[in-house]
Amino acid sequence: AKSGQNLLEFAIFESSGIELPDNKGKPLSSETLNRSANRVGAQANPGIKAWLVVFSASLFFFYEFIQLNFFNALNDILRAEFSMNATQISFISSTSLISNLSLLIPAGLILDRFSTRKVLLIALVVVIIGTFGFAFANSMFTLGFFYFLAGFGNAFCFLSCVLLAIRWFQHKW
Repeated sequence: AKSGQNLLEFAIFESSGIELPDNKGKPLSSETLNRSANRVGAQANPGIKAWLVVFSASLFFFYEFIQLNFFNALNDILRAEFSMNATQISFISSTSLISNLSLLIPAGLILDRFSTRKVLLIALVVVIIGTFGFAFANSMFTLGFFYFLAGFGNAFCFLSCVLLAIRWFQHKW
């Protein structure tokens, strides 16, 4: 069992299968963490591949950020097209946030357990399905459902960016 001080260090490397030295309750040094990170793939001088991996994941986060905020621009169009009042519009807008908040903890657990690449690709496919479904929706219920799906990926995109940055770049604290 790991002590409370080592919990963060243990969580970072638990999924990689690396055996961390037992420091008998003392925090691990940054040198030990850097050596362990180098065994996972983190580099002191990261190459172009590391930057491309983290940049591509951050583009997904940027896309999700735009998608979260575009609803304000569509507010008047949706009101006119579907004859909705402010309460109905706010309900549809909240479905993305409900999806995001309810999936943050499970997303973190899933990203720790499974391949980040596969999880990120599945989340991206779900977001694309949600976006296209939202574009072709014909009722308030389908708008809310597909916006919920689009918000599903938001829970995964930020966490995956942080996880990829931790895995691909050397720790310096």
